[in-house]
Amino acid sequence: MENKPTREERRVAYAALSSKEKIQHDGKKLLKILDVVRKVLHVFAIISCVVGITFIAISACHKSMEIQEKTGIVEMVKGQGGIHVVSVLDGETITLEEDTPAGWDKFFMQIGVYCVMISVVIIIFMMITKFLKRIFSQVMNAETPFCEESKLPLRKIFVLLTIVIFFQDQMIGLICGFVFLYLYRLFAYGCELQVESDETL
Repeated sequence: MENKPTREERRVAYAALSSKEKIQHDGKKLLKILDVVRKVLHVFAIISCVVGITFIAISACHKSMEIQEKTGIVEMVKGQGGIHVVSVLDGETITLEEDTPAGWDKFFMQIGVYCVMISVVIIIFMMITKFLKRIFSQVMNAETPFCEESKLPLRKIFVLLTIVIFFQDQMIGLICGFVFLYLYRLFAYGCELQVESDETL
């Protein structure tokens, strides 16, 4: 049975690698980490979405039951001024405000919407990890990190990050959007210089 190399031996072996070999070595680790992160995010997205839909359904059922308690067998017509509840038994019409009935139904609805929004954010981060994985794979296989194939995934990552930050804070989102745009143009310029360098060789 072969002995595993010690930490010092691994450090020396890593230091002896060339720059490209180091990139490939680190890239393989990052790809494994991204795979794990994406699987974890996938599980959390499913859980949060299911929980959100469940709470929204509970809120809808709770609201419907409270209206039926007040009017018996009813027909609900949503119009101006609120929800118009028409009793089939005596034809009497009751108009409720949009936020009526208050209580648990509103609380459940807020939790449900919040969970669904979390699942949307998680899905966005899953897409970001997918594009990062594509970029790392292309960098590992290419002679240079400035390759045309990485431009589109990088732009998608910057757009998704800007959207997430913008919904948290509009001002910071706009600033980050301009910063990401500038970084993308720098990367695109690096790709152009790489193409010119390759053509001159």
